[in-house]
Amino acid sequence: MAPESLLPEVKCYFISFKVDRFIMVSYESYILSQLIEHGPYLYEWTPFELVSLLSQAADIFEGESTMLTLRSPITVIGDIRGQYQDLYRWLTIAGFPPRQKVLFLGGVVDKEEAGSIDCLALIAAMKLRFPHDVFFIRGIGETLPIKFQPRFRRRNDSAIQSAATRLCNSLPIAARISNQILAVHSGLAHEISICNTGAASATDRSCLDLASFDCVILELDDSAIKNL
Repeated sequence: MAPESLLPEVKCYFISFKVDRFIMVSYESYILSQLIEHGPYLYEWTPFELVSLLSQAADIFEGESTMLTLRSPITVIGDIRGQYQDLYRWLTIAGFPPRQKVLFLGGVVDKEEAGSIDCLALIAAMKLRFPHDVFFIRGIGETLPIKFQPRFRRRNDSAIQSAATRLCNSLPIAARISNQILAVHSGLAHEISICNTGAASATDRSCLDLASFDCVILELDDSAIKNL
């Protein structure tokens, strides 16, 4: 009989007649619990896991309105800038979904930070598991050409970048919270009336023009904010 150390690790899953749906739900629960248990450290992803996770989350984001309508109480987290430890820490303090609803205010991706893809993956995992408790609007980091630090072979990195770009292109650009708070990544310019921000709902968010209304609310510098 082989020693226990040489025996293969066996993972068991319950299977029902609706195999496709059941396995997907089981995977969502499994991967999110693994990420939470792993703590604020970068998870050892496989290229297939990342591409699959980001692609499935993009499908959900694409079905949401460009202008989200949300209710309080909700935790708002912004400008993580690829700092996975900070993202995990804030979620630990506020509470992971479904204990607390969370709105990510963009600025999650930073091409200079290796943890950017991990931040996207954690948000994607939460979105898949709790689609009605996790929301993510687009920031300037998710609008500029998206690049990540190399991690796998070039072909795999290219596939992951394509999946991440599609996810970012599918994100809403603003949210109304309890009809009292307008949540955007950056701010509003003079020519935009808060009363007319509902026009964002009709915007094609997959191809933003940097001079358009959309990118004014994605990137507005401090001097412009002071003059409002």
